[in-house]
Amino acid sequence: MMFIVDKKIPDDAKKRLRDFGDVIELETSGITYDAISGHPDIFFCQIPAGLVVAPGVHDKILYTLKSQNVAIIPGTEMPGAAYPKSAIYNALATDQYLIHNKSVTDPAVVEATKGLRSIHVNQAYTRCNLIALDNLFITSDSGIHYQLIKERLDVHLFKDKAVKLQGFPHGFIGGACGVWKDRFFVCGNLDFFPEGEKLKHLVISAGYKVTELYDGPLIDGGGILSLAAY
Repeated sequence: MMFIVDKKIPDDAKKRLRDFGDVIELETSGITYDAISGHPDIFFCQIPAGLVVAPGVHDKILYTLKSQNVAIIPGTEMPGAAYPKSAIYNALATDQYLIHNKSVTDPAVVEATKGLRSIHVNQAYTRCNLIALDNLFITSDSGIHYQLIKERLDVHLFKDKAVKLQGFPHGFIGGACGVWKDRFFVCGNLDFFPEGEKLKHLVISAGYKVTELYDGPLIDGGGILSLAAY
């Protein structure tokens, strides 16, 4: 089992995650702005067929992924220095849906998910703001929430003001979370999150175990990307 995380998340969170598998620490320089320069959801889009990987990801990481037989699909464009070009891989793909702002999605993601139902949302930082637990969705964006309700999906809205992102007033809920099998990982302690009990109850009721990675406020690290090693 492997996890890709931002190198800048707390060491305690990375140490806890290593109880479940290997941890790959992502960092880049000179591609996009510093706050998100190590965010997995900026450089990777996980889809049913594998992992779409943006140009600019270090060869050492690519070698590690390929050595574990992770299916790599090369991305077309480099993430941009500013939004929305920085969000071209920031889509959420499930077994049924591709959810993103269709006007910015990298062509490689579009091509690799042709068999999925595509849902357009205005928020291009979709994965930052959205996470899926099978057919249940958790978001911190009211526009995404509204659109998924229109699509008759089971979606729940949480405020994100308490989620930390260095250099910004706040981060997003999806960027603080990850899923692996029946585990729901949170980069932080839900006691620091105003809607923590509500979120914990929802996750547990969906059949998942909540794993808090360190004792502190939730941190938006661009998600916790989990990959099975084969």
